[in-house]
Amino acid sequence: MTDQALTDKVLLDSVNQYLNQPIAWQPIVSKGSTNNLYSGQTTQQRLILRINASKEWAFGVSRESEAQILKMIQGYTWAPIVIKNNWQKGWCLMSDHGTSVTKASCQAVSPLLFEAIDQWQSIPSIGCDQFDYTRLFDSYRSNIQKTLTQSTLTDNLSLLDQLIVRFSDLPEVPLCLTHHDLHLGNLCGNESQITVLDWEYAGFGNPWFDAACLYSKFGMPIATIGSLPAFQYLQPSALKQGMTNAIGLIKVLETLWLAVRSSNAQHIKP
Repeated sequence: MTDQALTDKVLLDSVNQYLNQPIAWQPIVSKGSTNNLYSGQTTQQRLILRINASKEWAFGVSRESEAQILKMIQGYTWAPIVIKNNWQKGWCLMSDHGTSVTKASCQAVSPLLFEAIDQWQSIPSIGCDQFDYTRLFDSYRSNIQKTLTQSTLTDNLSLLDQLIVRFSDLPEVPLCLTHHDLHLGNLCGNESQITVLDWEYAGFGNPWFDAACLYSKFGMPIATIGSLPAFQYLQPSALKQGMTNAIGLIKVLETLWLAVRSSNAQHIKP
């Protein structure tokens, strides 16, 4: 049994003690997750358990900040139902919200996603710190310098510098709750009800990140995105320029994330 498997077993036993039930947890294979996911069944409901990845593996994630946001959004129809988030011990227990949205149903759920973002952009930031992009970019730089080989180091540091420039050139908009990782795999549901998952990178930050994902991953028209609270006062030219810049930004960010994740996989056991 690997060290990670032993760690997971201890945590699974801890969760069973919390539930006071001997749940037979089954691992979930997920290519896009840095965390270890398990499914389980009680007499009342199906559950999803997330075993949090280490700080080295899930760099840039603040579990404490995520816990604050998950608590803040509880009660919204699009929020995951959190049963217990023991982030200090390294696990989060949630209801099972079903299968991920598919490409075929993407357009059908887009109105619900728009409504969800419209709501979360209007949530006041009382008690929450502003998302620290400098810390995030520094985390990328540190991981690039530590894990990438000389053949890819210079190119990826150059990409990171491009990302920082693109970020600074975004048209100014109000800071608001931002998910930072919107894609089909993080949505469950159908045209009647959706749940937005994976709030680990969320924070009160720059909504251009979510806007770029709405356009590039969900095909939402720029004019529609422009009617969201964060963008409604922008001129059409500024909206278009910002969207172009933001799309380029998330493409660079995804490239860097994949490069560091691939390199980390050779050094760290998730």
